[in-house]
Amino acid sequence: SFKVKGNNPAYVPYTFMAINAHLIYGTTKDRWREFEALMNWIRNRVVQREKTYYPSFMLLGDLNLDYDDPAKDYSKMEQYMKNINVDTPDEVHVNFPFLDVHPKQTEHFTSNVKLTQRYDQIGLFFRDDDGVGKGFPTHSE
Repeated sequence: SFKVKGNNPAYVPYTFMAINAHLIYGTTKDRWREFEALMNWIRNRVVQREKTYYPSFMLLGDLNLDYDDPAKDYSKMEQYMKNINVDTPDEVHVNFPFLDVHPKQTEHFTSNVKLTQRYDQIGLFFRDDDGVGKGFPTHSE
């Protein structure tokens, strides 16, 4: 867990739990089940704040989600990741910044030697109970 303080004492520090994950390498079906279970576990921890010590979670790791059929595979993962907060309260946000092309780039971030896959991801799961937005950036930001 981390507590990151800003330069100004008036700033509220970020407090979050970092999760490093390396999902199994196996069949796409096995990886997808493990991926969904991890996403739901983290989201549920953020939603059920009384069962967790930290209001925010940062997922870092090799999720081993490959794109053998990029048009089909990527859209499935993107749809799932961008819509994971459909069934969550409005104050809970989920953001995977590597799903979109960075404004200063022309292509998606890739993380393998051949630069063809996006195995590595960062996921931000956080609450914004007061609506002020003092958490991690949302997908729309």
